[in-house]
Amino acid sequence: MSQPPAPSPAPDRSRVTANVVRGCLGNLVEWYDWFVYATFSVYFAAVFFPAGDQTAQLLSTAVVFAVGFLMRPLGGWLLGAYADRFGRRRG
Repeated sequence: MSQPPAPSPAPDRSRVTANVVRGCLGNLVEWYDWFVYATFSVYFAAVFFPAGDQTAQLLSTAVVFAVGFLMRPLGGWLLGAYADRFGRRRG
């Protein structure tokens, strides 16, 4: 009969905590630009879109947000496929 595998040693608690903090900071940086755009979209609507209909202005800023939000994974997929085929440096 085979023996069960030996239990792995417990990870160092300070190292785990440091990795969690780094992960949280990376996530904060990743989502900061989306948070800023969503927060100030009311002001962007009046500045960047034609005056007259406030609802159309707000919907336009929401569409810009949605397009950007949906294009990120699509762009990542396309650029990743290109980089897989032709190399990371060229990608």
